[in-house]
Parts: sequence; C-alpha cells; structure tokens
Amino acid sequence: GVNAQAVLTVPNTVDQWSVRGDYKITPKDSIFARYSESTQNVLAPSISPLNGLVHEQLGKNVGISYVRIISPNLVEEVRVGFNRPISIAAAQGGGTDIAGSLFSGTSPASAVFGPPLFNFTQNYTSIGGNANAPLDYITTSYSLADNLTIIKGAHTIEVGAGGRHMFFKEINAYEPRGLLSFNGEYTAGPGNVNGNPIADFLLGLSNSASINQGNYTGWYNSIGYDFFGQDNWRVNRKLTVNLGIRYEYFAPLQEEYNRISIFNPAGDNLLTPDAAIVSQLNSPLIGLDPSSYMFDPDHKNFAPRVGFSYRPFGKTVVRAGYGIFYDTTEFNEYVFPVLNAPFSKSFGATGTVPSPVSMDKLFPVSATPEPAPGIGCLTLNKNSRTPYVEEWNLAIEYELPRNSVLEIGYTGSEGARLNYRHWLTQGVLSNPGPNATVKHLYPNFGYILEDRTGASASYNSLRVRFEKKF
Repeated sequence: GVNAQAVLTVPNTVDQWSVRGDYKITPKDSIFARYSESTQNVLAPSISPLNGLVHEQLGKNVGISYVRIISPNLVEEVRVGFNRPISIAAAQGGGTDIAGSLFSGTSPASAVFGPPLFNFTQNYTSIGGNANAPLDYITTSYSLADNLTIIKGAHTIEVGAGGRHMFFKEINAYEPRGLLSFNGEYTAGPGNVNGNPIADFLLGLSNSASINQGNYTGWYNSIGYDFFGQDNWRVNRKLTVNLGIRYEYFAPLQEEYNRISIFNPAGDNLLTPDAAIVSQLNSPLIGLDPSSYMFDPDHKNFAPRVGFSYRPFGKTVVRAGYGIFYDTTEFNEYVFPVLNAPFSKSFGATGTVPSPVSMDKLFPVSATPEPAPGIGCLTLNKNSRTPYVEEWNLAIEYELPRNSVLEIGYTGSEGARLNYRHWLTQGVLSNPGPNATVKHLYPNFGYILEDRTGASASYNSLRVRFEKKF
C-alpha cells in the first residue's frame, strides 16, 4: 500500500450542443423550440487493476414555448418540456462475469458483471472490482405549463398552472460480486505473530466474506402539479407592491413493481405493498402496507410571495421581499427501500482459526427470501414532510454624486424539515451509573438507517455594493 503509488491519467471528454428555432406565425402568435444534448465520459482508473470506475453522463432537453397576444393587455404563454439526464457509473472491466466464474451465488445480471473485491490488511493494496458499482440514475420528466399575464391599470397580474410526470430508474448494487477480506490470522505463529494476509489468500482462507443478493433496481414514477397567482401593483410613483401565492404538490415516488419495504416502528417489522409476498412468507417480520407510498403525501405546500419597492425621498430606494420555496426528497434516498428484505438479501460470514471462511464454499444462496431476526434495514420515515426554505431580504440603495450608487442589504433564510439520516438502532441508556443497562428498541434488526425530515439550516448575510459608471 505504501509503495503502490502512481499519477494516473483521467481522461474527461465532454460534448455539448444546442439548436433553437423561432417563428413568428402572425403579428400576435409566435413559437420557439429548442433541443439541447450533452455527453460526458470519464474514466476514473485505479492503480489496482479493474478497481476503477467508468462514468458516463448523458443529457437531453427539449423546450417549446407558444406565446399568444390576445390583446394589448392580455398575453398567454404555453410551455412544454422534456428532460432526460442519465448518470452511469460502471465497474472498470465489466461485461465479463469474472465473479461468477469463481463463486456461486453471484448475480446473473450482466449489468453487474465484473471481478469481486479482495481486501488485505498490513499495508497491502486491495485488488478486484469496485464494491459500489454499478450506480446508475436514469430520469425522464415531461412538463406542461400555461401562464397568463393581465395588465389592468396599475396592476400586472400573472396566473398560471403546471404539471409534470416523472419516471426514475435507479440501479444501486453494493457488493453484488462479493467482498472478501484477509488479515493473516490463519498463517500467524510464534515466528510471525501477525501472519501474512497474502498467505491466507493463497490458502483460500478468508477472515470475512459478504455479498448482496437479490433485487437492486427500482422503477419509480410520480406526478406533480402547481398553481400560482401574483399581482405586481404600482400603488403610486413611489411605491410598488408584489403579492403572490403558489401551491405545489409532488407525489412521493412509487415503485412500479412494489419491490420495496420500509421499517415499521410500531410492529418492529418491515412493511411492503406486495401482498403476494406477504402471503407467501407469512412472517412476523413482513407486513402489508397497501398504500404503495414510501411516505405519506403532503398536500399543504402553500408558498406566499410578498415584496415591495419604495422611494421615500429623492434618490433613495428601499426594497424588501419574502417567500417560501419547497424542495423534494433527494432521489438517492429512494434506493433505501429497494435494498431491504425480502427483495434483497445479504450474506455475511466471519471466520475464526478453528473455523475459517473457505472460499470453496462461497456464496450460499438461501432457498427462500424470508428474513430472519438480526437483519439490516435502510428505510424512509413514513411521516416525512416536504422540505422547504423561507427566504427574506431588505436593501437600501442611494444614488451618490458623479454617477455612483451605494447599496446596503441584508439577506436571510431558514430551512425547515430538511432531510437527514438517523440510526434508529442506537441503544437507549437506562439506570446511569455502575449498573447502567442499554435497551435496544428494535431487537429484530441488527441496524436501521433511516432518512427522515426534521433538520434545519439558517443563513444571514450583510452585503454592501458600491458602483460607479465612468
């Protein structure tokens, strides 16, 4: 490990292009269309053969806008959009089922073909494939929006509605080809108390081995829609007021084939919308949740907008604004419910000197996906709400002599219900002191990592701007 060093070339090829056309159909009707595409290929090699990653980023985007001047005071715009970003991270040397030629129980899917990973202690470099590949994200979304601008006296009113349909596919395979570790314990002796991990490897004796088997792919879809209205009101020559309200709804993603399960604290078990497998297993660790949502929908996402611009006297202007802006759950977290029992399962073994883990017996495949006590779980919190951020600002601008401007402003924001990860299997300490005990709330699980909403963030800033036109 100390001597295995090199400066590696990392080729990064990026191509981007875009084309747009504008057409004025009549004096009152116009349309434009745009198509954009990008490709990026990055090889992130490793000094260890076949341990690198091959990244591929693809993007396609289509935008179409139609504008109709209904009257001098009434304008309508209809927009259609298509967006498809793709991110692929594949194991270097993939395409050949090297792991399947060495072991049983590895995945038969060609997407995860490649070498297993062998880890060694005592400053030896790991060899084999990357444990976190493939890692693919494929998103496709369609959007439609209709906006109307109405000018009536001192009021400029904007109203609109929009909708989108999103499809999301994720392939997240962790250790699909197997991970074996060697620490030298089987070749240790009086003359060499630490042994040699490479010698253990040559004997085919591992101190630990693990693999993830089963499903690692999620096919998700969701719909969303929004409505808004805003009035930009010029009260007089000194004061303009902006008042608006926006409503947004984005449904929690649903897995098309119901191959998901989430943790249920009330029953110390997993819940899945797949009724067939619940009936088949008839296990106290698996229950039915017919909703198919991984967390409950949130229908209360109202976002006000308030602002003003005021010239109290002379060359001084005061501006202020406030708004609420909603976010969505990080899509990476949606892989959590895919990697749980009974759709995905893992095998792990730890060896001892009397009973080593023999490479000749890897990897066993259980006849049934029925979970057993002590399983691990990655989950989303069923009661999660939509994250949002409140933002506000206040600025005073003053025109100085000789074509100069000075502005002093304050900007602040407060994030609420933000996503964070939490270990539910942390023990609860009771009876502090020499007789202290630790109570585990969910004894059926070895670990539970949960994504939930409830984190917060705040930001405050003072800004000063001086500008002079020469």
